[in-house]
Amino acid sequence: MKVGEKWGTVCNYNWNMRAAELACHQLGLVLNPDDWFLERADIPEAGTTEPIVMTNVRCTDDDLELTSCRSESEAEFENSCSHENDVGLRCYEPSWAGMRFGVLAERSDLQYITIEKAGKSHRICIIV
Repeated sequence: MKVGEKWGTVCNYNWNMRAAELACHQLGLVLNPDDWFLERADIPEAGTTEPIVMTNVRCTDDDLELTSCRSESEAEFENSCSHENDVGLRCYEPSWAGMRFGVLAERSDLQYITIEKAGKSHRICIIV
């Protein structure tokens, strides 16, 4: 994770799926809610030479990136977290699955729709 001009790891205190989703999104990737969390044993040496730059990350649905979430930065914590508590995260390449409405739908109203990660090669047509 890059905070300001410094790269480092994130402590898993208060870490949850919303924070993981934002971290993947910032990397241009997506989160699979069924397969995102990595145990510490799955990443034994990852990041151990980097500083810990965030802890106690608390994200809400209003946050758009991990660095906008409430958290404690490196200057605010002293030795409260070690690399044994580093976040391990699995993200995936995005894919576009499309959207389909039922054949019995007489009318479909769509409002305030954001379609992300659809790729440039896909044409999206919404008929209202």
